[in-house]
Amino acid sequence: MNRPPSSFAFHIQPSHVTRLATVVVLTLFASGGAVAGECVIVGRVAAVSPRRPVAAIDVGANSGVQSNDRAVILRDEKIVATGTVVHTEAGRCGISFAHFEDRSPQVDDRVIVVQTECSPETSESCELTFYKSAAVDREMPVGDRLWISGGSREGWRTGESVLVRRRNAVLGWGTISRCYEKSALVLLDRSREDGILPIRGDIVESIGRVGRTGQVRSRVAAMIAGGRSPQMIIAGDAQVGFAVDDRVEIIRDGEYVSHGKVISVEPFIRVEASEAFQKSSPREGDAVVLRDDPDRSGLAVGRIFRIEEDYALVTLGQVDQIEKGQRLFLLNADGSTTSLKVRTTYDEHCGAQLDSPSNHIREWQPVATFAGAAARRVVPCAMPLAEARSALPDGLAMFNPEGYCLPKVGEIIGRSRKGFAWMVIAIGPDGILAAEIASDES
Repeated sequence: MNRPPSSFAFHIQPSHVTRLATVVVLTLFASGGAVAGECVIVGRVAAVSPRRPVAAIDVGANSGVQSNDRAVILRDEKIVATGTVVHTEAGRCGISFAHFEDRSPQVDDRVIVVQTECSPETSESCELTFYKSAAVDREMPVGDRLWISGGSREGWRTGESVLVRRRNAVLGWGTISRCYEKSALVLLDRSREDGILPIRGDIVESIGRVGRTGQVRSRVAAMIAGGRSPQMIIAGDAQVGFAVDDRVEIIRDGEYVSHGKVISVEPFIRVEASEAFQKSSPREGDAVVLRDDPDRSGLAVGRIFRIEEDYALVTLGQVDQIEKGQRLFLLNADGSTTSLKVRTTYDEHCGAQLDSPSNHIREWQPVATFAGAAARRVVPCAMPLAEARSALPDGLAMFNPEGYCLPKVGEIIGRSRKGFAWMVIAIGPDGILAAEIASDES
């Protein structure tokens, strides 16, 4: 048995053929209430004007509705119209709406009112990357096989690389060995040596090249004790997509944690974090995302890790093909960009000067070699809340962005099963509210 150099070890099962699949994940939260975090108010259409695009809704100021709140009208889990609250009374309100495609509101249609303070100005367009997850439905007596409650209908494919975890503890990883319409069999290549095995309700996630962008992603399986810099074992093997000297970002709960470098891929993927570029200490369960290769995309994304007046140090260097005099761009939350000019370059980082001092610049903000939507598509982002359940009506989901990327209201941010897609209806401080709508694209 091979062991990682730490007190925490994984059993190595016989190797299995791995075939990676590019997928898009979608998580639909179950219904169970009328309010989601006090940002969303649910009501019904009470009346529709036959002459003008206005409607009366059966919720009003007593429920927290205010003028200028945005409203989305849904029927059969499809968006019918979007509008704005123009008049409020104690128990009802009036909205002015615009038709969505060729649909028209009707009495008793469901209405989602999104409060204004939960919908800041949106940024430039970006298609989010989602990752599939499913629950363990049944474990097998031998310990290295388990069934999950999801199959080809949810996008799982035979040969796909996965990990299994219980909260933040990674219990092992392997591949989908058999896949049916509503279930799939997972065969674990590696499991924990301490005897903790997966049980019903544990979470299985896809790893490797996942999402529409094909970005390589996994999780920290164990921290390695000792050494001058933090080192960790990453779930998966060399076939997942990480290679020696690859640069990665470590993310926890949507927040940047650290920058790191892959130092080996056999028998385990090992990453060494850079303390100089570290916001907090990596932990087991943190997401690990491969930074985009500038040789492949022509685009590099890093982070500001120190600011002194109008001068910033950035985790982009000569290894990212950064040159003196080059322009870098800060991706601001309101959709604008702030320009910096590179003054000095080093192997792993550079120093850049802002065009003018700004009070809005913060450490750990993303910086890219391109501006606009092209940059936002490769910033690590968007993992669904796999375990939490939100009190949202059927057909709505709240997604938690991992990283920085934000879409626009009305934008399609991901594809679900054939014929459906997720459309953003509100962007709040803690998540992105999306509705599942009909779509001609899969």
